[in-house]
Amino acid sequence: MSRQTKIEEIERRIRDSIEYEEWVRKNKASQCCQCHTTKNLECHHIIDLYHIILGLWKFYGDWEPVFDHAIQMHKLNQCENATLCHQCHHSKHPGRTQPDSFPTDARMLVNWTTMPRNLWFPIKRAQNGSVDLLGLQTMFGIGWHVINGHMNSRLLSFGRYDLAKKIGKTPGTSFNKRLVIALDSLQFWNIIHFYTIDGNIIELYLTDKYLEGLSNPWFFPLKEVTTNNLTTLLLKWYLSFMSNRRYVKVNKFDLADRLAITTKTPAFLHQCLNKACDDISWAKLHIEDDMCHFKLAKQGATPIHYLRNVLANYIEEGR
Repeated sequence: MSRQTKIEEIERRIRDSIEYEEWVRKNKASQCCQCHTTKNLECHHIIDLYHIILGLWKFYGDWEPVFDHAIQMHKLNQCENATLCHQCHHSKHPGRTQPDSFPTDARMLVNWTTMPRNLWFPIKRAQNGSVDLLGLQTMFGIGWHVINGHMNSRLLSFGRYDLAKKIGKTPGTSFNKRLVIALDSLQFWNIIHFYTIDGNIIELYLTDKYLEGLSNPWFFPLKEVTTNNLTTLLLKWYLSFMSNRRYVKVNKFDLADRLAITTKTPAFLHQCLNKACDDISWAKLHIEDDMCHFKLAKQGATPIHYLRNVLANYIEEGR
């Protein structure tokens, strides 16, 4: 792999990281500093990110320290930037091609679903006033329909059997009853405004709050949604967005909070984490003292970076 290709890979990993998205959120002003529009705003590196990475490579000569250092620079707000709209930003990078619409080849999207990055509701196990496993999976199902043909509409219509198949459930009376409870919880937490079920057809209306959340989305492989264990789904979700790292280290009690594990006695916690990880073929877990050490066998689950901006633009136009 050439140095240029590796730099471009590191740049993509940075742009797909949590730290980079947080840097954008903190630094993006309310209007473009060149044309003064308030729409489609982005953060522009004064010193191009490519050249930041190149400079770090000349210093370290090793790609992982380069990536970690660049991530830390964004986390500590050490990158000079200016707010530009998409058009003005693109003029600063004339050699960079970014499509202004979703690709017509549906295969590029069909395997993905999406979810708001910042969730405003609790995720618990079959507990009143919270979104449970099926509620979360239903949200992923809704996200799949949004990015696969319904980006300009608040009103979604799809079959219960189709939803069950997508999220790995068996359609039937039990599923139908639990789905009503899940939809009620999504309505309670202002994710959907209302829903109706007529035979096999579900029709629901998305809220402003949900659409605003999708302006800053996560993308997630639909196949990873299929599980009967809430901890497994949340662990997949967490590990998939670790900036494409092969090794992840996290405090087990902090991780328990992220995975909605309320009982934190060591034996129970270890059992929950090991059971969840056993169901994830691409992750291996080792617990030492209070730290969880994960070894990941694949890159993080983030598709082409520009999809985020395009999704946000479609939602803004459709509202």
